[in-house]
Amino acid sequence: MSSLDKEIKHALAMSRNCSEFFFHIGYQQIRLPTWFRKLIAGSKWHRAWHSGFFGGGILSIEERYPWF
Repeated sequence: MSSLDKEIKHALAMSRNCSEFFFHIGYQQIRLPTWFRKLIAGSKWHRAWHSGFFGGGILSIEERYPWF
């Protein structure tokens, strides 16, 4: 079993719904293919992945943007 398989399995185990799954794969820094991101762009799933990937759901604004 590859590392990616383990990360996706862990994300599935931690998630109660689809949005949480996308948040967890983003939090684990799993990059979605561009074609898939374009497909889900603007949806709550894309926002959840983006929030997990860039730490928007975890860090305060001051921590995310120290130069601000």
